[in-house]
Amino acid sequence: MSKTDSYLINRVYEDHDVAAYLSDHAGNIHVWNKPAEKLLGYSEKEIGKRSERDLFWDKTELISDGGIRYTWRQCKNKNLLFVKESVVEISDPSGQGDQFLKLIEDWTHEVAPWEQCSLWISQYSASHHGVFVANARNGNFLLLNQFFVGMVKGDPQTILRSSAKDYLVKEKRLKACPSFVDGKLFPAEIDVLTVADDKGKPLYYLAHVHPVDADIKKFSEEELALLYSDGDDAALLAKCAQWFKPYENAQISAHVTDARKNTFVMVNKFFAEHLGYAVEELINSTTAKLMPRSFEFNPRQFATLLETHGWCEVVTEIRDHAGKSLYIRSTAIAIYDDQDKMRYRCVVNQFVDPKDIPLGKTNLQPLP
Repeated sequence: MSKTDSYLINRVYEDHDVAAYLSDHAGNIHVWNKPAEKLLGYSEKEIGKRSERDLFWDKTELISDGGIRYTWRQCKNKNLLFVKESVVEISDPSGQGDQFLKLIEDWTHEVAPWEQCSLWISQYSASHHGVFVANARNGNFLLLNQFFVGMVKGDPQTILRSSAKDYLVKEKRLKACPSFVDGKLFPAEIDVLTVADDKGKPLYYLAHVHPVDADIKKFSEEELALLYSDGDDAALLAKCAQWFKPYENAQISAHVTDARKNTFVMVNKFFAEHLGYAVEELINSTTAKLMPRSFEFNPRQFATLLETHGWCEVVTEIRDHAGKSLYIRSTAIAIYDDQDKMRYRCVVNQFVDPKDIPLGKTNLQPLP
């Protein structure tokens, strides 16, 4: 991040009025001026170890190589700023070669929330990402792009008269969404940003909806039903029971746990017997019963990861009834209540040889 022979780059580095930085094609930051430090909170030393992707709210956002766009940038303290970003490609033969000059203007308090939403979504009119804006007061759709319309197979006017509830989550998560044609569920990763007023009251929800590639993960109809959470606790438990039924006497281990109490709700015979227990001994017992004292895996980390992504895989160590260490690869699906909190976990386990686990370490694998 030192000065070069380029007047323009040196000018950016010394500018005290405009927040600016230089990045390469990969998003690596090479020049970071004082106004950028003040605006976004990162010192020159800190930002030198990061990519500009760390500033993006939307992690699927592409690195810009020119033009103007309106979007949100995340500060070091996690606050979000609505900014106008102007991008110009420049060349520095004495330094990093071709780079992109990013001029950042904070428009958070200059542009009304509704205008922020309009400016943001206008950039996705021809995008291959499904996006929409919903009214936080009544939950209805307000703005949407054509890709989202095609994804949910609906008429734009019909969608705009409908509730967006089935397509909203807190922050970013995997969820099953219904099509408008026949209600058939499809898995999608959804990223939601809440735009609030000066008092913190939600005004609008902005969402990216990304269909999940079937090559990454195929979900059965029962699993999609789990990812499409609705109803009271009894209804959610009934969904878990319906999912569990095919596994009850299967030669593969499966169980359902209560996410609030961390206790087993349903356990199949294969899982219990493989661990030296009767099914009745595990039902209503805490999951910590199977955890070794030297447990490297943090159960809270797993719960947070699962609640955040909605689905994940984890390879970890457990103990059988005799205290012997065993390793399992678990595929878990989170079941959410009406408050969007994880209520149950439906898990399928595969016992694995520890030699197949690098260094015997726990391996967390969230959905990309």
